[in-house]
Amino acid sequence: MLSVKDNGYANEWNVGNGLNSTTANQIANYIKPYLRIIKDCNINSGCLNYKTNLKCLNGSSASHNYDTEHIYYKIITADGSYIWWRGADSYCITTEGNVSNVCSAIFYDINGNKEPNTVGKDIFLVYITPLGLKTRDNCAYNNNGWGCLGFILKNNNMNYPLNE
Repeated sequence: MLSVKDNGYANEWNVGNGLNSTTANQIANYIKPYLRIIKDCNINSGCLNYKTNLKCLNGSSASHNYDTEHIYYKIITADGSYIWWRGADSYCITTEGNVSNVCSAIFYDINGNKEPNTVGKDIFLVYITPLGLKTRDNCAYNNNGWGCLGFILKNNNMNYPLNE
């Protein structure tokens, strides 16, 4: 929200379209000044050093290796959190899950490489939209967990339902 105060709404930022290193770097210009960063990997690998494979809430493997993909800008913050982000196919127009007008997807691991390294437990997703930050709102133990941040914010707990 500090970036919005200083730079206008996300749809006013100078960011192009696409899931590529250029848009990830352009978004970094609007996010990085507001974070206490101890390691900045840019689009290169070396920030998301997980000791084990990431897992989804339902127990399946989150086999995606975000650290090696150049469409993600990756940092480690002063508290040890891992944060990485990417652009959208069509900047501030794309729909992902049940969130429309996505400008950027921000992934956040609250405790870095420490366990459980599980989406919905310590790894979460938030979207930048023209009107601010939004989350998916679909969470249950039988799904992948990417929509669990919305559940936590609404219910102030992690007592997820068993099924959606």
